[in-house]
Amino acid sequence: MPPQQRHLFPGRIRAALKAYHEHQAVHAPEMLTPLEPDESGKFRFERHDEGSLAYSFTYGGAAFFVLDTRTMRVKGREPSLLSEGQWKVLQEWLAEVNDLYPVKFLVSSGTILHPFWLDFTRDRWTGFPAERERLLEFLAVHEIEGLRILTGDLHSAHAVSAELRCPSGRRIPIWEFCSTPFEQTSMFISNTYHPLFSKWIGNQRRLFRQTGQNFGVVRVDFDSSPPRVTFSLRYNRDDWKTLPPVDTA
Repeated sequence: MPPQQRHLFPGRIRAALKAYHEHQAVHAPEMLTPLEPDESGKFRFERHDEGSLAYSFTYGGAAFFVLDTRTMRVKGREPSLLSEGQWKVLQEWLAEVNDLYPVKFLVSSGTILHPFWLDFTRDRWTGFPAERERLLEFLAVHEIEGLRILTGDLHSAHAVSAELRCPSGRRIPIWEFCSTPFEQTSMFISNTYHPLFSKWIGNQRRLFRQTGQNFGVVRVDFDSSPPRVTFSLRYNRDDWKTLPPVDTA
């Protein structure tokens, strides 16, 4: 953790990193800016560290960027979510894939487009409003097209559609899909959703919210022009059911 978060026990941090590497990093693509250990093999997480656990990959005509929103986050008077090193590779990736890949997925552990009034923990991007604005501004100014945000850890599922308000006057669609939880109970607080207050976002709609055990399925039809992306949700309320798919074409 960064120095501002050193109240966490070092043993807890090491255990978390060990679990992540054993369950995710061993089969994930190569990190874009790998964390560098010191001479003793330990990670220091100093303020100037550029490393993160973020990675990217492509599949067919789709490009993915998996954010690391935990390793270098700092709460308090000057909250920050991503390190400058991760911001650099994220912005470079967005600019690089914008014209090359018609479908883009940004994977975040916390919701970006689904704020809610009772978010007391401020654990999601709501707790880091300056960084959320930085991201949305970059997307709008650089007119990033075909972006879908995949998220979770909300104990409920949702789909949100919106439009980027570009300085050029263009309005570019953007979506967010969330699917959780698979085992745990749902939380009612996510039902206090409100539209995001940002100059860069407009025409916001929550297409659905679902509680209970659930999992989402994203399908991309590359035979369509442009590729058609749909999101469907399977949920368990006495029996497993399927919501009508959300079509983002």
